[in-house]
Amino acid sequence: IFGDLAEYSPDDARAPAFQEPVRRRWEQWLAQNADPELFGERVFLATGQLDQLQDIDATVKRGLESMLRGIVVGAWTTFEVLASDLWETAVNLFPHPLARLSGVSPAKTKRRLAAFTDEGMTSPAQGKSIRMDYLQAHGYDLSSRMGTVLRERFNFQVVDGIRDAYYSAFEDEPSKVRSLIASDELSALATVRNLLVHRSGSVDQRFLDEHARNSILQHLFPSPILRDLLPMSGLTVHNLVQPTIQLGTNLIVAVDLYAPP
Repeated sequence: IFGDLAEYSPDDARAPAFQEPVRRRWEQWLAQNADPELFGERVFLATGQLDQLQDIDATVKRGLESMLRGIVVGAWTTFEVLASDLWETAVNLFPHPLARLSGVSPAKTKRRLAAFTDEGMTSPAQGKSIRMDYLQAHGYDLSSRMGTVLRERFNFQVVDGIRDAYYSAFEDEPSKVRSLIASDELSALATVRNLLVHRSGSVDQRFLDEHARNSILQHLFPSPILRDLLPMSGLTVHNLVQPTIQLGTNLIVAVDLYAPP
């Protein structure tokens, strides 16, 4: 329409000629992908074709691998935002009992109630005071803002921080929420993302340690070698990212169905 890739104002006289075919293409895409099962099958087939493209030329392979690494990093960021916003909203809506943050990680033993608090055993719900200006800004009523207040106690940018937040709020051991947040699929995505971001994809000992206990990583990367670049193919990224998308969906449903005692 415009003949180049420069930026144009929305009130450009040619804008309608550009927007109309884009609208038609979008409607066509929606019609073709109305069936989620069929759409998922198309995505899976497309990833296989991407692997074939990677075998054509080394330069093409490097370019596609860079794109695939970006997809992994973006997938983790998406889940990170979903998990933090979902947790905050749930605690805002159900401050009792979620805001007590009395749950613990399955790997830890619940502490007994004592008369004196050991500083080393202080829970995330205890400790720091709330700023007076924050109380004033919310009319001295935080009954519907506890999730927003307590969110700052956790680091939602790392998988351990996300798990600590959900384990603390969702106390009951059989909780579907707790089992989802503990999944190997989430650990696998976080581990690969960390390797790409912090080690430029070069396999380190931390990755190998997680690989030894994570069946998902073992399946996707059968024989990683220390200091080698982690191979990245279309099917590998699909099998790494797609389960986390489903996990995010299931987590929303589980939190929505959670019935506080």
